[in-house]
Amino acid sequence: MRIVSNRRCYNSYHVPFETLAYASWPPTYVTCDCGNLAKHIVRFRLLEGGAPHFQDTFIWKCEECGACYR
Repeated sequence: MRIVSNRRCYNSYHVPFETLAYASWPPTYVTCDCGNLAKHIVRFRLLEGGAPHFQDTFIWKCEECGACYR
């Protein structure tokens, strides 16, 4: 069964160049199939010197239904 969606999904290595030109990439939210917003997941950890390190995951997760999008 094929799921039809209005989202455009990109592999992190194949993001179109013109999309990277926007400061809003990756978007904070995408529309979930349940009608709510799925939030962009960013991993955070502290480096040895105490400096913060943020890592984009290119994964969005809906807090209402638990669906993940890549």
